[in-house]
Amino acid sequence: MKLIQNEKAYTLLLTMIIIFIIIIFFSSFAFSAMNQQKQVENTDDTYEVTAIAEMGVEYYQAQIHNLVKENILATLIELNDNELLDKSKKRSVDVIKTENFKKLKINIENLYIDFNKINLEVENNKYFELVVKPNFQTDLFLEIQVRGNIKNKHKVITASFNFAEELVTIKNTPSPTTTELVKKPKFEDTIPKINPDFCPKDPDQNTAANLAGITCKSDTLKNINNFNNSKVFFSGNSIPNNTEGKDFYNSTLYVLDSNSTFTFSQFNGSTKNLSLFIDRDSTFTQDINDPSNFLIQSTKDIKINGSIQNFNLMKIYINGSLNMKSMNGSNLELFIRDSFTVKDNINGISSSNMEVNGDASFNYITLSNNSKLHVKGTLSANMFELNNSKLYLDSNFSTDNEIRVQNGSTLCLRNTFNIKKLNTDYSSNVYALLSNKQKSFFNLYNSQKSPIFLSEAEFNQHCNIGGITSRPEYVENLNNYNFINQIIYN
Repeated sequence: MKLIQNEKAYTLLLTMIIIFIIIIFFSSFAFSAMNQQKQVENTDDTYEVTAIAEMGVEYYQAQIHNLVKENILATLIELNDNELLDKSKKRSVDVIKTENFKKLKINIENLYIDFNKINLEVENNKYFELVVKPNFQTDLFLEIQVRGNIKNKHKVITASFNFAEELVTIKNTPSPTTTELVKKPKFEDTIPKINPDFCPKDPDQNTAANLAGITCKSDTLKNINNFNNSKVFFSGNSIPNNTEGKDFYNSTLYVLDSNSTFTFSQFNGSTKNLSLFIDRDSTFTQDINDPSNFLIQSTKDIKINGSIQNFNLMKIYINGSLNMKSMNGSNLELFIRDSFTVKDNINGISSSNMEVNGDASFNYITLSNNSKLHVKGTLSANMFELNNSKLYLDSNFSTDNEIRVQNGSTLCLRNTFNIKKLNTDYSSNVYALLSNKQKSFFNLYNSQKSPIFLSEAEFNQHCNIGGITSRPEYVENLNNYNFINQIIYN
């Protein structure tokens, strides 16, 4: 074997080795650079496809918000239009709001059809779209899924929206003409501060005294006749048994203060245009039949062992409590500061206004023909029936018995409630405060109409006892803005 001794050969070999090493080094560097570039491009595509999906969420949020604004504008136009809210057209505030919200839901769901797949760059297959139709999980909670796409990459984002409970609200609550259903009298003025002469008596006590057209005072009222157009200040303990209601006509009887209970032992006959002003506890031992234009005003408690039957144009104002057996009639105005207890029934009360500041207890009660009852304390009854009438309850209300709200009636529940059998027809409404919804319970009974839960301003507008001086002005609820709730990157 010959040894290579030529230096040029060594130099050539060394050069070739160096060139080979350089080629390998630069090839590895180029491969690494190309890999890194590819990773950067992939990362850029991932960021970009996510950004496209987020752009889609913002786009559909804007579309939904525009639809909400259009719905609010249409609702406000209708709510603030006197003609559209005319009673004859049966277009109530609740119907208008419910129908318009149904239209809003349909329009939002149609985004899946009308505005789907928004192209950004066709050549790079860059676009965003709704994956499925917008899903209303509840009336106040909406969920959408948006897909962003670039080339062969895609990203899906789920966004949820919380709607305000009321898209429109009342700008200013109208001032009621009065906060009371019945305007109570000044009880301190029940008895006039005068001192009349004694009532005349017949000298031989065999002929009844004639009290017609006079003002006098008495402690017996025995042997009287023609109690007509008279004013008598009475300080005795009871009206004699032989005094019948027919003797009292177009007159006023003032029962003065005393430590003893005043007793009407007998009160029969046809009583018309009689006013009783009583300044002590009193008891009526029997029925009061067929009173007409009859006023009872008392500063203390009254107990009626019997009933008030077939009354017409009757007023009862009691600065205490009333306890009785039953009552029926029409055109009653009643105010009771304390409790109102009826052992049996309040049956067939029509065209009447009744206000009870304390508790009320009945066996059975039926109100009709635009009657109104307002109870500020606790109300209990075995059966309720409202026919074209209104019942306002301020305190917590609970019953296992049937509540019938029929023929254009209204039941207003300001506090929490538990009603086991609620029977409401489609012409009637039960209104309750939205703030009490989670703490209240009801079960529909022979009915498909549930209570309507309202904000306090709306509740006051529907359940304003004294009436309103002007119609409310509806405006957009400012809580409708920025209603996006959550974004989930899938």
